[in-house]
Parts: sequence; C-alpha cells; structure tokens
Amino acid sequence: MVSLRNSPVGMVGVAIVVAVVMVAITAPWLAPHDPTELNLKARLQPPFWNAEGDTTYLLGTDQLGRDVLSRLIYGSRVSVTVGILGVVASLFIGVTFGLVSGYAGDKVDAAFSRVLDTFMAIPFILLAMAVVGALGPPKEGSGLVTLILVLGVTGWVVFARVVRGEVFSVKRRDYVAAAHSIGQRHPTILARHILPNVMASIIVLAALQI
Repeated sequence: MVSLRNSPVGMVGVAIVVAVVMVAITAPWLAPHDPTELNLKARLQPPFWNAEGDTTYLLGTDQLGRDVLSRLIYGSRVSVTVGILGVVASLFIGVTFGLVSGYAGDKVDAAFSRVLDTFMAIPFILLAMAVVGALGPPKEGSGLVTLILVLGVTGWVVFARVVRGEVFSVKRRDYVAAAHSIGQRHPTILARHILPNVMASIIVLAALQI
C-alpha cells in the first residue's frame, strides 16, 4: 500500500483541507468583526494594502459596510460542509462502483464501463441541472442538501475510474490469490484485502476533490 506521506500532492491537499476546516471551526475567534454587522459609513472600503485602505478592515467592506474578511471566514463553514459531504456522497457511490467493476471484470466491468462513459459524455452543468430538476425546487433550508446531492451524483465518476484501475492491479496480487484458495468469500476479500490497499489513492483524491 502506497503511503500517503509519499504523495506530495496528496499531503498538500490534506493540509489545505485541514487548514480550511480549522478556520471554519475557529471562526468566532478568528473573525475580527461580526459578519452581519452593517456600517454604512464604512461601505466599499478597499483592502488595507490600498492607499485608501484601513487595517480596521483588512480586506475591505462590501456595499453594506460588512467586513469582507469576517464574511469569508464564516463562509468557510458552508464551503467545508458542502465540500466534505459532497465528496463523501461521491466517494460512497464511486468507490462502490469501482470496487465491483474492477473486481468482477468481464461482462460486469464492460457494462459498468458503458455507464461511466455515458456519465463522462454528459457536460457537468447539464447533469447538475437534470439532478436539480429531478429533486424539484429546493424548499426553505434545503438548498445545501440539494447542492450536496448534486455534487455527489455528478462527482462519483472520478472515484469510480481511479478505484476501478487500482482494483484491476491489486486483485492480481498473491495475497488475493491466497485468499481465494482458502475459500474466503468475495465481500470478505474486497473488504479485507482490496479496499485497504487502494485506500491511499482514495484519500489523496478525496482531499483534492474537497
């Protein structure tokens, strides 16, 4: 199993995700101002590095005088929620799809490959619109749920392709053949011998997708 520590790109992705999550968690302490506080006297101030800027509002203010930096910090909470849950939904669908397709091979893999090709041929925006249309207009408070479902349904193909390719390689290893020879069931082989050995790639991809 390839160690995540040996993947610089994966480590950078994980570090960025962790940093954003920490900002979201500590938003009440990091934000210099109330993100909803209005100050019309200070509206449309430029960032502090501008000649007319002020360190009171490091990134300036919007048209209602609200602090842009504070709104970005609090906004990271929504971004983290949507990003993580959207990727979890994609990961669940894609990993299941990729494991079954790569492990079964032959006709099952051929059929699954056609499904993958079909999803990849559809532009993202059209697929997203189709999902939103199927779910119906979001009700009050359900907009995030709809967005997470859209990301899950449209983003699983990436995970499925990567996992499928990894499973093709892993299932030919000696320890998988040994598991077959002692009569282990297919779900057991997938859970104990194949999934753990493709987990590093899944983690790297998930971090980058988030």
